[in-house]
Amino acid sequence: MTPEQCQRLKQGRLAAYYSQKEAADALSVSPRTYEKWEQGTSNPEHIATYVKIATLFNITLDWSLRGTPSYSHEDKEILKGIQGVVPEDRAAIKRFIRAL
Repeated sequence: MTPEQCQRLKQGRLAAYYSQKEAADALSVSPRTYEKWEQGTSNPEHIATYVKIATLFNITLDWSLRGTPSYSHEDKEILKGIQGVVPEDRAAIKRFIRAL
């Protein structure tokens, strides 16, 4: 992956409130493998993994690979609302979403 793609991978993970270990577990890879993806020293081997990443972090493949955002109007409104949430509340929201 390019340095820009690695940065977007990290941004997607952080925006979804995942640690590297949590992301690795959810993607069924080792934490070291996931870390290498964010560092750009290794790449996911299959396109299906890119799809899993996009689904897990609720991002589009277009954005993760090319940097082209493609948010719906509703997504933009939700993102605006989330930006003002304090970290403690973000953790509670994350637990709630995962429980769904």
